[in-house]
Amino acid sequence: MASNFKKNQPEEKKTFFKIIKAMAAVTSNPLPKPSKRTDNKYRKGDEDGSKRARKKKSYCPSAVEAQTIEAVQDKQHSHTQQHPPDTALIFDLKAELAMHAFVNQTLNTGVAALRSEYRVVAQMRINIVATSCQANPTRNRYQDVPCQEQKRVKLDLPNDYIHANYVGTHVNEKRFICTQGPLDNTISDFWQMILQENTDNIIMLCNCIETGKIKCAEYWPQQTGQTMQFGPFSITNLGVIKKCPNIFSVEANIQLTTLLVKKEDKEREVQLFSF
Repeated sequence: MASNFKKNQPEEKKTFFKIIKAMAAVTSNPLPKPSKRTDNKYRKGDEDGSKRARKKKSYCPSAVEAQTIEAVQDKQHSHTQQHPPDTALIFDLKAELAMHAFVNQTLNTGVAALRSEYRVVAQMRINIVATSCQANPTRNRYQDVPCQEQKRVKLDLPNDYIHANYVGTHVNEKRFICTQGPLDNTISDFWQMILQENTDNIIMLCNCIETGKIKCAEYWPQQTGQTMQFGPFSITNLGVIKKCPNIFSVEANIQLTTLLVKKEDKEREVQLFSF
């Protein structure tokens, strides 16, 4: 994956420059550049070989020029009021730049260094209020990974607990949800959260089995046309696409599955990205 990324770096750099230019076009509204004046410079080549400094002349525009300048400035001011910069677009561009930088740094760091960093972080002890997490040990995959009480997702069920926390941005305090890989006994809770929170995309960061260990229950049907039932939820596989193109221009082993989630009279299409 890293080698493919480096191979495409020239194209990535071109993309960065295009984004930066687009940001400049959106955020700036420059006035016309003033014409170059040379009457305040030294003149060389006089007959006696001396250098003479000409006195700088103050420029006073004529009445017609003054009216023209004022009209141009009024027009620019009016255009800025009618077409203010699209702050959402600016944020998206900055976010894309930041994400590309993060991916590049992560790839350059390497797996060994990332593992070492994780071991250091795992040994840190941070005081987190996790009352509901501690009260529901059978609903937690890892007992040493707390679920923060303040930002946890609350299900519309008698027992509202699921090991999931909201992750906010400056636009939306509940923009993302980080959750554990479902257990066999929490799959229906997982799909309840998906419908309840109007989720469009699921990004699976692990495999169901890694190095011989179960990391996640199989909570979706993997074959096209297949349907699985989890409590009141019916999950149907509508189609699978292998190796999605145009994702950081890297030929990654990414699989996109479209799922139809149904519960009584409610249904929703969800896209699942897995690796």
